[in-house]
Amino acid sequence: MGLALLGAAAFGAAGATGCGPVGYLQQVQGKARQAVAEARQAGAERAAPYEYTAAVEYLKKAEEEGSHAEYRVAIELGRRSEDFAKRATALARQPGPAPAGGAGAGGGRGQDGRREDRRGEP
Repeated sequence: MGLALLGAAAFGAAGATGCGPVGYLQQVQGKARQAVAEARQAGAERAAPYEYTAAVEYLKKAEEEGSHAEYRVAIELGRRSEDFAKRATALARQPGPAPAGGAGAGGGRGQDGRREDRRGEP
């Protein structure tokens, strides 16, 4: 009976710390996937394309690593995916106009919203 209790305690500790397949399911298939879905619903694909794309790609890689039983790597990638998705969601929910094209200030667009031609500029 003592061995069974020790085994149950070890399993409970592993699940609580997020190791192995349980941690993978919680982080990647749970938190990261949900965060990416929320970012998509918030319009992050347009409002925060860099952050949204990073979240999606980290999620894909986390799922790939999980399919190879590389759970620690998958969990870390899942955390990165979740972080980027949360940033993307926050940017998408900010008031004001969305950044044009995801570029730096101004996004390469003029005041009327049309793309500026800057080929001759240094």
